[in-house]
Amino acid sequence: MKRMGRKQFWINYAGLQIVSALVSAGNIEYTVVPQIIITVYFIFTAISRMNDVGKSGWFCLVPFYSFYLYCKKGNELGNKYGMPNNSYSIFQ
Repeated sequence: MKRMGRKQFWINYAGLQIVSALVSAGNIEYTVVPQIIITVYFIFTAISRMNDVGKSGWFCLVPFYSFYLYCKKGNELGNKYGMPNNSYSIFQ
């Protein structure tokens, strides 16, 4: 999995929140599957962010520490998770 910088993470997070709000505004029967897809995408995004600061993806499960790591500047040089990524999506 690629690394994701702070700006990339927060842009993805804001986009996911907007999409989630739009999906939730619809009929409840049709929102379950899209919400699951959005949640899985966020998990991958959060893991990529943890990798950027040199931590395992499991740190996403630690409530306040994970928020601190989301805001922390990532390693500018390569770490065991690879070199910094400059794209705005984990799929590029």
